[in-house]
Amino acid sequence: MLLVRPDTADEADEAWGRQVEVLRDRVKAWTGNHCQIYEVDGTGLAEHAEQGEPIVAEWRQDALSLFGEDLRRVLGAVAPPRRKGT
Repeated sequence: MLLVRPDTADEADEAWGRQVEVLRDRVKAWTGNHCQIYEVDGTGLAEHAEQGEPIVAEWRQDALSLFGEDLRRVLGAVAPPRRKGT
């Protein structure tokens, strides 16, 4: 699961960390599967996209937004998809 943290939220914030743990636990309870969370802030997401990180192409292809703005729209705003060979 990709979790995009607001830039204003400190990843070391205890309340934030508890919320992430509760989410992880609830996903396990709902599905019976462990939930791996890849957490990044908006700036980090933009950096991944701008650098052409391979995982971004996977996100563009497979993302299903559960809450908030559509991930493809966010990624398109910070860095348009790269064409093969560029």
